[in-house]
Amino acid sequence: MSNQQREVSKKRKSRKKKKAKRRILVGFLSFLFVSLIVLAVLSLTVLFPIKEVSITGSNIYTPEQILDASDITTDTNILVIREENLAEKIRGKLPFVDSIKIERELPSKLYITAKDAKEEAVFKAGEEFYTVSKRGYVLNKYTEKPENIFEISVNKAELTLGKKVIIEAYAEKNALIEISERLIKSEIKIDYIDVTDSLSLKAKVEGRFEVNFGTSMNIDKKVSHLKGMILQIDNKKTGKINLSMWTSEKTEGSFVEGDIK
Repeated sequence: MSNQQREVSKKRKSRKKKKAKRRILVGFLSFLFVSLIVLAVLSLTVLFPIKEVSITGSNIYTPEQILDASDITTDTNILVIREENLAEKIRGKLPFVDSIKIERELPSKLYITAKDAKEEAVFKAGEEFYTVSKRGYVLNKYTEKPENIFEISVNKAELTLGKKVIIEAYAEKNALIEISERLIKSEIKIDYIDVTDSLSLKAKVEGRFEVNFGTSMNIDKKVSHLKGMILQIDNKKTGKINLSMWTSEKTEGSFVEGDIK
């Protein structure tokens, strides 16, 4: 055999070895990939079933009520539980659950900490009143307006227990958020907010004043101006405050003393 033939034979054997190694590597990687998929499927189905659930945090509902509303059973996989999904499910049956925090102790123990919601405001719909939490979830329904929480008036809102309030008009929703947040931040007590007219946004505050903000433009500065006016008005007086003509060039508001509703 000539040197050239030996060289060709050597290269051929080398290529065969490389191909064999590649086949082994591909086979191993395929086996590893399939194994990981099987392990993942088992982890989310057969493995890690919940055996024990500890529930704390709520002063409104019992642990048994929260567990029943969660639909968690001994067949539920501990790895598939998600906080927001679980909170939404529980809230659908127990509206005063504001949020849920979960912790896992593998392989089978789940800790649930529930936070109660508070009634922050109320919407009137027909002859009924729906209270809502600070996060905007509907908590309860009444035939009479609850005391010590402020009322919100909008043109149209979808109110379902355990669900977020859906305000149909985008402009109304934004105006409501802006006014309420500014008033709360300024520590002005809110009795009533009316955003049904985008050109004449109104509120009743401190149990003494009916306020006309006009549009939502410069609402932060209008609220700041309102705060200053309230501090200057005799605390025994009631009446109407008009900030509808307030602009950055004309920073004025008027007060007319009188009885309010």
